[in-house]
Amino acid sequence: MFRNGLLTSTAMTAVAFLLSGAPADAKGTITTFNVDGSSATEAIAINARGVITGHFVDTVGNDVGFVRAPDGTITTFSAEGSSYTWPTCINRQGFIAGHYAAPSGRDKFGFVRRANGEIKRFHVPGGSHRTYPSVINDSMTIAGFYDGRHGLSHSFVRSAGGTTITFDPVGAEASVVNGINANGDVTGSYEDSAGIHGFVRTADGTITSFDPTGSQRTFSYAINGSNVIAGYFINGSGTTSSFVRASDGTITTFDQPGSLGTKAYAINAKGAITGYYFDDLMQPHGFVRTPDGKMISFDPPKSTGTEAFEHQRQGRDHGLVQRQPRHPRLHPHAVSPLRRAGWREFIRRPLQGGMQTCSGTVFCFRRR
Repeated sequence: MFRNGLLTSTAMTAVAFLLSGAPADAKGTITTFNVDGSSATEAIAINARGVITGHFVDTVGNDVGFVRAPDGTITTFSAEGSSYTWPTCINRQGFIAGHYAAPSGRDKFGFVRRANGEIKRFHVPGGSHRTYPSVINDSMTIAGFYDGRHGLSHSFVRSAGGTTITFDPVGAEASVVNGINANGDVTGSYEDSAGIHGFVRTADGTITSFDPTGSQRTFSYAINGSNVIAGYFINGSGTTSSFVRASDGTITTFDQPGSLGTKAYAINAKGAITGYYFDDLMQPHGFVRTPDGKMISFDPPKSTGTEAFEHQRQGRDHGLVQRQPRHPRLHPHAVSPLRRAGWREFIRRPLQGGMQTCSGTVFCFRRR
């Protein structure tokens, strides 16, 4: 069994992107940003209107939440009495969910922040002292995971009215939810005695587990309104490849040609997928896979490494995926330490007749 605990990672951390109906290989402009006075800024999520949320390290070393409007205006916020505040997702209406730590460090509360700035905290019922919302959809359904007995993660779904359902796939020692769609269907991963597997739970409570052929560890991260799922897996030889799972259960695997490993983290309503891959020098680069299977690589200027992880989906596909540094094996790419200097956000927007909209926005970290 594996206990929860904060992990550090040498990889760049996960952030968000939004794909449009425009050609994925359209040329784009890139805008970088930092919260004023921060030593590091981490953008986590973007909604269909181009509003971005995340957190940053302030001048005294505290992690503080922020919201960035499409015009670039940044508003910072913290939950009252928190030692740090980590937003993880935002829906179309501007409601933000995430978690924050009490000064003691023992309690980690989930929270919902309304667009007017009001913050409401919550815990998963049943005695859990640590609740980690991962995703939120436009119906205000929140899903994520919490610490149970022995420090292991277990999944939950919370309705707009506050009713919370906890669950694990049959035989699971631990589980996490990473993605949600407009229907309230969720996807994630769980661990049992045989390894790590992907699962999808429909809104009626039906849970289906799955693995690509040859997988020993399956990490399922994103689900769209058609119940198409994207993620990646590791086979017996340690090779990492990506997969897309159709609603009928058919799984297609893919890799960036010539790469040493490909990791898919997000999918939009049309089936476009993003993530990153490692070249032969083990440098990461972002990619977009179009619905017809074309792989397109991208990097911001002056970047020595790019990792695109997440997105806010178009149409009725809302709710973001965010990994938290809890279960070491279910979260192999935990949030890396923000206090490591030298990280900066970039935003990539396609050029569409000179108009710039939130559609087509891609953003992630680059190395300075």
